[in-house]
Amino acid sequence: MRQTVSFICKSSDEADLIRLAVRRYGRFLRTEGVDLRNYVPAGPEGAGFGWDAVRRAADDMHAGSTTHLSRRMLLCISDALRPALGWTQSRAALGILDRIDSLAR
Repeated sequence: MRQTVSFICKSSDEADLIRLAVRRYGRFLRTEGVDLRNYVPAGPEGAGFGWDAVRRAADDMHAGSTTHLSRRMLLCISDALRPALGWTQSRAALGILDRIDSLAR
């Protein structure tokens, strides 16, 4: 299985949705007492990282950008987007999740 993937951000609306979802989910995790400094511990799949790394990857996304990131980080963005399905009125989150799922396989 690939350890790194390339995610292409298709629009500024998509980038905005990802950034907002990652920020909101980070705040939620903090209220739940999750240690954001070591959100994903190191393991056989690779080095560990904190939520700040996920937020920086999301902040770097913009329309037409290609972001190269670990499969595990992409799955963290997916985790952040799932709650967005409940508060957005568009199908954008679902479309992004479909693309993430196909890349993460």
